[in-house]
Amino acid sequence: MKPPAPHRAQPARPGSARRPAGDGGVSLDLSRFHENPARELATLAMHMRPIMRVSTGRSAFIHIGHPDTARHVLQTNTANYSKDFSPFAPLVGDSLLAANGEKWRALRTRMQPAFAPSRFRTVAPKAIAAIDRVIDGWMPAVGGGKPIDGMPGMVAATVEFIATALFSLPDDFVTRHDIEAIEVALEHGGRAMHFGAAMGEDVKRRFRVAIGELDKMAARAVAIRRAETVKPDDLLTLLIDAHDDPDFPEMTDKQLRDEIVTFLLTGHETTATALGWTLRHMSRHPAVLAKMREEVLALGNEAPGYDDLKKLPYTTAVFYESMRLRPAVPLLIRVADQDDEIGGMPIRAGIRVGVSILGIHHHPDFWPEAAKFRPERFLDATERQPGSYLAFSAGARSCIGSRLAMIEAPLFLSRLVQRVRLAPAQNPPLVSLSVVTLRPKAGQLIKVERWD
Repeated sequence: MKPPAPHRAQPARPGSARRPAGDGGVSLDLSRFHENPARELATLAMHMRPIMRVSTGRSAFIHIGHPDTARHVLQTNTANYSKDFSPFAPLVGDSLLAANGEKWRALRTRMQPAFAPSRFRTVAPKAIAAIDRVIDGWMPAVGGGKPIDGMPGMVAATVEFIATALFSLPDDFVTRHDIEAIEVALEHGGRAMHFGAAMGEDVKRRFRVAIGELDKMAARAVAIRRAETVKPDDLLTLLIDAHDDPDFPEMTDKQLRDEIVTFLLTGHETTATALGWTLRHMSRHPAVLAKMREEVLALGNEAPGYDDLKKLPYTTAVFYESMRLRPAVPLLIRVADQDDEIGGMPIRAGIRVGVSILGIHHHPDFWPEAAKFRPERFLDATERQPGSYLAFSAGARSCIGSRLAMIEAPLFLSRLVQRVRLAPAQNPPLVSLSVVTLRPKAGQLIKVERWD
């Protein structure tokens, strides 16, 4: 069984990840990797090995492709494996996403109350408003037979939702200009991640300009909150209170900026990417779409709300399955702080260790018929191997916003099928926009139609 690659799965060929003579590992051609990270990560994942050494010519990293070895890195001995976001430092700084050790623990503890499930009971109308704006923008194309790119809508809706749900900002706070800056920063910042592609001078200039625009966006958010007489009980207020707390020195001016930017960026990018793939899967599987439609119609004519989420098990399963088949983040990178051993292989301090979510999500030992889109697999009571599903990572460093994403996405999807029908369009082979996520550079082409 081969995992689905961004193109039709093929044996590794010259220039792709392949086994060299001698050490039992594989090699990775960096020029091909930076040309299309998704293709090369899929080729690595096809080896289906619990652990292997990957040579990049000038360096090497350890590739993890099994739940047991993944759990060692992400849970059992997670204290020995740090995140390294230094190439992304101008964008996310030393925020919760990138921090390690005691600083990370202090930040996570301080922010965790903002992500308590009870805080999210009121966010459903904000999700519906955000996705309705997107659908309204699609309406001129409905029934025209021409494909539209679903990704810009998913980006706009998820950015708006983060701004309104986590920060209680106006729904038009994030402007089109801000989104353009976010897109530039994510695309070009991602080039330096993992295996450092060089940036040309023009790219560096665009990246610097984008960072400057994001600095201004964060400053606007702080100014809006400080000017309000009644402060909403949300993440933005929590962050500003931490900044003003003399007993919490971690929250400097720069740290406040870094957290705001990071949540707006990473809070939307992974969810938008996952939703984009879900739109494509829905458009290609009319039987799945019909089941989603039946489930939503049973709710009545009103827009779905928070209390309806428990009545949307199939829609929720569709999103889970989409994230299994095309995980938004295909590879989690850590750095070994000290010498270790994983699966009998010595791990030297300083080496990078990549947990292949893409490979684990397509491992035939844990996912029968792994290449097929089958949401039903998330509805049965089968107990899964721990570590075999890593859409939100695992362990202490798992995604702090996973609960919010699993409110946002089913509401978005249920509202979509309530209002429009999706039909397939021809998409080119996947070339990912950056190293960090599996978002296609060409977007997600779909057709939008009315229900009969």
